[in-house]
Amino acid sequence: MNRTFSIVLLLALLSGNVLMAQAVSTAEYWQKYTAKLPIGSTIRIRMTDGKRLTAVLAVVDDSSITVEPKTRVPEAPRVIPFDRLQQLELKDAGGSGIGRAVAIGAGIGAATFLGLLLMAFAVD
Repeated sequence: MNRTFSIVLLLALLSGNVLMAQAVSTAEYWQKYTAKLPIGSTIRIRMTDGKRLTAVLAVVDDSSITVEPKTRVPEAPRVIPFDRLQQLELKDAGGSGIGRAVAIGAGIGAATFLGLLLMAFAVD
């Protein structure tokens, strides 16, 4: 009984240290990642509590980031510690929307041209 209790206690202590080391390395990872992002870029954030946010990156320091939320009603800037970040990604600046619109327009133009060409041959 005493031996089993000792093993369980030892495993609990070891797993606590592993989790603590993982949290430190995660915070360090986010600090290094955000330090490379340009200030003023639009980012998507998911926090450890499940909340999501689209914001503009304002400040990156040693322990947190400061962002300005992109909402219909202006909000005050928020300070988010690195240990609360679960996911952070750079939002596309809108280049894919323009490319998609050009491709759709070209497809419609080509289909219209081929349709008119087929009608011209059908009339003869």
